[in-house]
Amino acid sequence: MMLDGAQVLRLGRDLIVNIAHDNHRLAVDWLERHLADRATGGDGYRVHRVWRMADNHIDSMLLALHPGVLLARHEGLRDLLPAEFRSWKLIVAPPPSPGNFPVYDDGDLLLTSPYIDLNVLSLDPTTVLVNADCPELAKTLEAEGFTVVMVRHRHRRLFGGGFHCFTLDTVRDGDLRGLPRMTPRPTPRVLLLEAAGPESRAVAAAATAAGIELHAATTPRMHAAYGTQLRDLLAGVVFTDFTDPAGAVADLAAYAAGFDGVLTLHEFLTPIATRCAQRSACPATTPPPRPASATRSTWRRGSPSTRSPHPPPGSSPLPASLPSCSPPARPASRW
Repeated sequence: MMLDGAQVLRLGRDLIVNIAHDNHRLAVDWLERHLADRATGGDGYRVHRVWRMADNHIDSMLLALHPGVLLARHEGLRDLLPAEFRSWKLIVAPPPSPGNFPVYDDGDLLLTSPYIDLNVLSLDPTTVLVNADCPELAKTLEAEGFTVVMVRHRHRRLFGGGFHCFTLDTVRDGDLRGLPRMTPRPTPRVLLLEAAGPESRAVAAAATAAGIELHAATTPRMHAAYGTQLRDLLAGVVFTDFTDPAGAVADLAAYAAGFDGVLTLHEFLTPIATRCAQRSACPATTPPPRPASATRSTWRRGSPSTRSPHPPPGSSPLPASLPSCSPPARPASRW
């Protein structure tokens, strides 16, 4: 069990926590139990889990500037946010310039990525502390109406921290506030294992039309290739590594807890979908196996009349010897 404070983005009584592996998940389970004891009058903390937004710390990927506005490394992070935060405005930080950093020797250990300057500190809803060695970010925030206070911090990559890191335990004046309590939605939720491909896009469109909230499990590389139309149809995205089945099952079962179904259109992912559904206690829906070799052998065994490319008017265009394509019986689900 392991959790760093910088994996948590504090928004009053709402906490967004990054989970990159199973140790983090166990730690967040503990955090929720610990915070439950601090609830007073029904106004306790709420933990919102995000999966693999970063390998570890979240504050060089995403930071809150004031209610309704987030500073983000890229627009794609919106898909990883909890539903309550997807309507917030994202200010995307400009790419870091190599000239903003000192030059180090090959043997020096650099503890952060070049995006460390995204690690700013909000002093109040309109004032932000920004590294003076990152003028591009300062200009971006000023263009959005923020007052920027420039403070120089040259060796942030060598020492492994930015302004948000240094001030993580800051206690601010005023009362803690959180998002308005949301009424639980009866909308069915389904996790689709890999949404790439035309069939998956058709399923996503059909799910949206039917009022089903469809989430996708994929890899960062495949997600980068999703088109705008598909991204708009998905209610959420979780990253995992399908080449590590045990790890993928752990990731996806945690994400799909409370979902109404797990679906895949790829037969090679069927074992992961089944085990994920078992662990998350939701129905698994996978396509029936249809070996191509069996279909070809049926055609070869058919009589010449059944293989005719021009069936008589009113007759079925399929050969009589083809196996039935009716879907198998499956457990009923809420969707």
